[in-house]
Amino acid sequence: MLVGIAITNLAEELRRPLRVSDYDKVGEIALQLFLAMSLMSMDLSPLAGAFSTIFVVLCVQIVVIALFAVFVIFRIMGRDYDAAVIIGGSCGLGLGARPRR
Repeated sequence: MLVGIAITNLAEELRRPLRVSDYDKVGEIALQLFLAMSLMSMDLSPLAGAFSTIFVVLCVQIVVIALFAVFVIFRIMGRDYDAAVIIGGSCGLGLGARPRR
């Protein structure tokens, strides 16, 4: 990280433009490698014992966000097509989805 800061500051001082797309590609590849290595080395057997609890929590979360979307958000937004589109987006965020570019 410090090397990246140094390179950026040095490029600004020398008035040389940095191609950010190249750095983004390298960062994306590094992230994918990190995730692949960490997930492949993870022991999933302790998670198997908690599967039933995780499943129950997921089902409860789905029911709660669906009820909230239908009875609160849909009514507040006007009960039309736009409101249905809005609750579709809020359900994705309410269930823990992360937006991606």
